[in-house]
Amino acid sequence: MVRCSQEFLQIPNKEEFHAKLFSQADNRMYMVARNLVDSSWGNPSSMADGVGVLLYIWNRAFYQDGSTLDFDELEDCIDRNLQVLQSFRNKSILKLSEPDAEIINKLFNDFMNALAGVKETEEGERKIKKGPVGVTKAFHLLAPKFFPMWDTQIAIDYRCRYSTENAAERYIRFCKWIKQFAESVNKKCRPLPNDRTLVKLIDEYNHKTRSTKEEKHYKVLRKAS
Repeated sequence: MVRCSQEFLQIPNKEEFHAKLFSQADNRMYMVARNLVDSSWGNPSSMADGVGVLLYIWNRAFYQDGSTLDFDELEDCIDRNLQVLQSFRNKSILKLSEPDAEIINKLFNDFMNALAGVKETEEGERKIKKGPVGVTKAFHLLAPKFFPMWDTQIAIDYRCRYSTENAAERYIRFCKWIKQFAESVNKKCRPLPNDRTLVKLIDEYNHKTRSTKEEKHYKVLRKAS
């Protein structure tokens, strides 16, 4: 276990970690989206298309009410943040440092606005809703070695429960936990598959072991007082 104040990060052993990784079939659409972004890097319009592919598949619950993704907004967001995204794209989660926090905070909120679901009502009104889950999936596609993904339950498993108001702050905390997780897995669980990043492998483990109503699988444990 890795200690952080009164909280403890629970790390699986090598066999436990490898047993929870995705199959090639599980990753098929992820790899399609990754290839779209990778091959079009520097072209915000095509990069937005790649992000949209993943969001409409892996974050489809967000759009089930008829909301749509505004690709023009996403393209503009990628365009104005391309230099920052490039700096994170070349960086590993293992290099996460305190100066990154302010940059991530600003970037997170910018993308949360750009990725807002848009729905036209029968009265002609434009309803907008924001979702922190889609932001992390977009982040990961754009910088797959650095940015981890979450969903609501995975965030809770890491004691990072969020609202739209504090999601950026909680995501930074989540990144710090994932950095610690990555440091341990990188030492204890080798050899690792080399067709996807360490951050992606950890996401697969998190997804396969997330808590359910019947069974809790907190990754961050709290010391009893």
